[in-house]
Amino acid sequence: MQVRTTTNFEYRFIQSILRALAGMPTGIRFAPNSASKPSVSDTVISHMGSGTGGGIVINPQSDGSAQVALERVTVNGNAFGIATT
Repeated sequence: MQVRTTTNFEYRFIQSILRALAGMPTGIRFAPNSASKPSVSDTVISHMGSGTGGGIVINPQSDGSAQVALERVTVNGNAFGIATT
């Protein structure tokens, strides 16, 4: 499962398990185009990416911002864990 968002909704991932399938570079990618407050809790993200991609990518667009809350999140076996760009 790969989750991508560009809207300003308050996304909440609760008690989720995200594991890579073939061709899935990123578990959760936040790329908001306005102010957003996504949160992730009680979630495991594993085996995402191969050289690029990874667990969680936070990449606000030019007019966007992200105030991300992480609580009891496990990110393991990924190309990288949590990245901002």
